[in-house]
Amino acid sequence: MFCNCLSRVRIKEVCIFSVISTVALLLMLISCGKNITYTGESVYEGMYYNQFSRDTITSWYDRWLSKCTVPVKNEYVNTSYGKIHMLTWGDTNNPALLLIHGGQANATHWIDMVPYLVNNFYIIAPDVIGDPSGKTMPDTVPVTRFMYQKWLDELLAALSINKIFLAGHSFGGLIAMDYAQYKPDRIKKLAVLDPAGIHGMSFKAKFGLIKAGLFSGDNNYKEMLDILR
Repeated sequence: MFCNCLSRVRIKEVCIFSVISTVALLLMLISCGKNITYTGESVYEGMYYNQFSRDTITSWYDRWLSKCTVPVKNEYVNTSYGKIHMLTWGDTNNPALLLIHGGQANATHWIDMVPYLVNNFYIIAPDVIGDPSGKTMPDTVPVTRFMYQKWLDELLAALSINKIFLAGHSFGGLIAMDYAQYKPDRIKKLAVLDPAGIHGMSFKAKFGLIKAGLFSGDNNYKEMLDILR
């Protein structure tokens, strides 16, 4: 009896906590929605605590990039969401491979994999808009999954690339999967590492990815490389 009462109390506490958390999340999203009405430099500056923090991130980015053993180019393209910085490696005549890093990361995430891919692909790794790199300069930060799809569509249009090999990690994996559903005719092959959003997918959708040989999980880099090659 005591255990049953205790269980009911715990369930009540969990429910109250869930309601409070949901309200807090909604307030945060509303606040974000207001913030994205800002344009230009105000969005870019708002991503960093101050100039020192921005410079520190940029310095760390450059130091980490210097560890890459393959020659790399720093390039920019313009989209309606802002000026996008990206790292590119390899011969532009090779098939294009777009790598999308995870949330709160940047394009240097991929430098350890580049040596294994560069002979087969022209590699493009953008600094995803809204994430800290100190390089990409957003005018608007996407707050919905569809906005990320549109952003990626504009990025490829700016690069004059029609069909791509596509890979993503974590939140970047979610962006990649969403884009593969949004524009399936543009995807030659898809590989995702430990992707976000899998728990929300139907069994049919998961099975479809696995059956097609497109799904890679658990940070298995070798499996991802085998899929793309």
